[in-house]
Amino acid sequence: MKEGHVLYAKSQDGLLLKLQGEVRFMHCAGLEKLIKKIIASEKIVPFYIDVTEATMVDSTALGLLAQIAMAEEKFLHKKAILVCHQSDVKHIIMNVGLDKIFYMTSDVTEPVSGWHLLSGDAEDEHAVTERVLSAHKTLSELDSESQDVFQDLVERLETQQHDKKL
Repeated sequence: MKEGHVLYAKSQDGLLLKLQGEVRFMHCAGLEKLIKKIIASEKIVPFYIDVTEATMVDSTALGLLAQIAMAEEKFLHKKAILVCHQSDVKHIIMNVGLDKIFYMTSDVTEPVSGWHLLSGDAEDEHAVTERVLSAHKTLSELDSESQDVFQDLVERLETQQHDKKL
C-alpha cells in the first residue's frame, strides 16, 4: 500500500491537482479546505486534476473532486479536466458517474515544478464526519445510480450526527 498524497500547483491556466498512491478520506482535509476557500471566494479557476499516479481513490476523495467539477461548471460553464489512464481508478471514476461531469483524458500535462502537499490540521471526529457526509451527498446527486449506492451511507451519517447533537 502506497501512502496517499494530494498535491497542488498553480499555473497561468489554473490550478493543478495531483493525487498519488492510495488517496483516502484521511488525506483530504487540505483538499477540502482548498475547495471551500476557492468556492467561497467565487474566484473559480480552471482545474486540471491528474490521477495517473493514484492507485486507489476512495469515495470521499471522489466526492470532493465532484465538488470541484460542479463549481467549475457553475462559475466557468466548462468541465474540469481529469487525467486518468490507470484502469482500476478509471473504473471507479466511471462507476460513480464522474465521467459525466469531468472532461476525461489520458493526456498528461507538461511537467510542472512547484508542487505543494495539501495537508490538513488535526481534526476531530465531527469534522471528518462532515467531510465524508458532504462528499457522499455530492456523489449521490450525480445520478440515480449513485444515489442508490450512497443514500444509505448518507442517511447513516446524518443520523449519527443528529444523535451526537442530542
